[in-house]
Amino acid sequence: MPYPQWFAGMTLTADRLNASRMKMVVASENQEVAESTNLVASEIVIPLESGATYWYHLVLTYSARNTNNDTEGGGIRWNWLVPTGTTAPRQIACLDVQTNSGISLTYGGTVTMRSPATSTEIRAEGSGVNDFLSAHEYGSIQVGGSSGSAVLQWAQWAAHAEATVLRGATRTRCFYTRVQ
Repeated sequence: MPYPQWFAGMTLTADRLNASRMKMVVASENQEVAESTNLVASEIVIPLESGATYWYHLVLTYSARNTNNDTEGGGIRWNWLVPTGTTAPRQIACLDVQTNSGISLTYGGTVTMRSPATSTEIRAEGSGVNDFLSAHEYGSIQVGGSSGSAVLQWAQWAAHAEATVLRGATRTRCFYTRVQ
């Protein structure tokens, strides 16, 4: 059932109307990680209420070097940190992590489409530290008994001295709304 529920005789209020509006959270600044595979928190944080269900669409914009079929460092990986008991069925489309080595991305490349589990880290390939690439993820967040936040965490896929950059200035953004 959609959120919020409306019943005959209810008074419309700004709070009730705003509760069902789509919201957007953005990364305001670039974040860089070099020589590290430790996940770090991003500025993408979705506040969650216990028992609620949310729909979201993440546009993750990044720059990273190509890992050359996982023989060198680079790339990006990410996951969500969510409250205990929360599930997040999701679908992802991103640059393939194995088959794009040496391919000019002017003409496109192989794309990976997955439906990972809530705790599965996703990896995406890079094509160069000056290229702007994006991965798209959408799904639902079903919150268990604990309120909290869904925090996007990210890192280099494989450590390298050349930084992987999570792009800010509203390039990385997440749209979300409560649906139940």
